[in-house]
Amino acid sequence: VELHIAGRLKRLLPEVFAFLSCRFHPGQFKLLRLLLEKSKYERLSKSFADIVISTGSSLAPVNAIFSGSLGAKSIVILKPNTKIGKFTLVVAPEHDKLQAKNAVSIKGAFSFPEDINKDRVLFSHNFNLSPRPKVSFFLGGPVENKKDFLKNLDVFMSELKKFVLKKNYSILITTSRRTPKEAEVLIEKELKDFNQTDVLIIANKCNFPFISGGFLSLSEVVFATSDSISMISESLSVGKTTVCVKLEEIFGTHHVNFFSSIEGMINFLEYPYSIKELSAPDYPLSEYNKKIVVAAVEKILRM
Repeated sequence: VELHIAGRLKRLLPEVFAFLSCRFHPGQFKLLRLLLEKSKYERLSKSFADIVISTGSSLAPVNAIFSGSLGAKSIVILKPNTKIGKFTLVVAPEHDKLQAKNAVSIKGAFSFPEDINKDRVLFSHNFNLSPRPKVSFFLGGPVENKKDFLKNLDVFMSELKKFVLKKNYSILITTSRRTPKEAEVLIEKELKDFNQTDVLIIANKCNFPFISGGFLSLSEVVFATSDSISMISESLSVGKTTVCVKLEEIFGTHHVNFFSSIEGMINFLEYPYSIKELSAPDYPLSEYNKKIVVAAVEKILRM
């Protein structure tokens, strides 16, 4: 059931109601009448479940109220705003540093390409690709220091071109919605007429839904700027040799914890960006995370 909790008051009320809720109290279900669209409320009123699963912090309180009214087990994906003890199981990224008996931590972000084989076919049909092996570069945007980001991007592009020429790779490159105009101009200047550029996408001008999956499926090496937590996680999830390109120093706890959680699986590249030996992860990140989550779910099914 797709739910949307909009507005500051409507986000606060579920948290208050969830805090007051208890397990197997059918009457508390009526609280959802105040929070949900009529059609969604009526659909839930006709539903029964042994396990209720929700994604995102805003829906966790609805999960607590609904599962509590049924006496059902509850699983929440991502750290909830509600008291963690209200849920049977909480699945959160390791970099959230969530410590609780009913919580399990996965590595990276909750990001996985749905069907990269389908994306590969669509990508290959839409672009004229060379027979050379490929590397991809996902260029995001600055988090803390735009000046350093742009200055270092210029240096990195020079080293990336040397790398692909030496290894006879071709380049697949895409920017993101966060990429500054100055970086887009630089990328086009450096790569638009470069002989070994296969595909150059400026996301703010034109984009396709199959780009990330196509890049990942076709590339032997994936470069991504350090702001792109989701993209780095997706690359590691499919077991690609992944390089985190640090164009600026990021001090935010969220990013620092994320880098720490994937250390040993990823290659970090800093100024002056000389690209030497690169290592692939020992296993796809998705396999590790699947084992963690499956074991946790099997445990609550036995409860």
